[in-house]
Amino acid sequence: MARRLRAAFIAVVIGGLVAGCGGGGNGGGTPGPGELPPELAAVPDPCTLVTTEEATAALGKQTKDCDKLGQEDFHASARFLSADDNPGSIEVQIASGGRAEYDRVKQEATGKKEFAEVSGVGEAAFFVRPFVDAEVAFLRGPYVVFISVGFVTGPPAQAAAVTLAQQAAARIAV
Repeated sequence: MARRLRAAFIAVVIGGLVAGCGGGGNGGGTPGPGELPPELAAVPDPCTLVTTEEATAALGKQTKDCDKLGQEDFHASARFLSADDNPGSIEVQIASGGRAEYDRVKQEATGKKEFAEVSGVGEAAFFVRPFVDAEVAFLRGPYVVFISVGFVTGPPAQAAAVTLAQQAAARIAV
């Protein structure tokens, strides 16, 4: 279920980006030739948003260094795995798209088993636990960031995901 939510996140963001590239007007005027609207800003490296030490603290056990899974202009993802190869992971995804994409991702998550608004992270954030992962999505400037703490249960997982999201949001320059 968590993987489906992340897949939906990626599909919604990419679909919105493609649709947004088509016919001018982004609410703030049409960009000039060769310019992208602000909501299509190139994303930063996801490995710069969470440190190995923070991932280790979130999981409560040593993690391997950040493993970048992909980096494209408008979407990037990375993960930290448990150093002992037992279950435990932190995943970080970042995508361009701004408020419209955040709202679409939030709509997809609303109604899941555990869902709650989160304050103090970016411009807007929510927590969701669609299955076993504790996940926080937040909006920071033109970026939607998704942080997942996997295979940690109960309230500590939610607290860890929120803490990681706060730390990541502070590192994103807008």
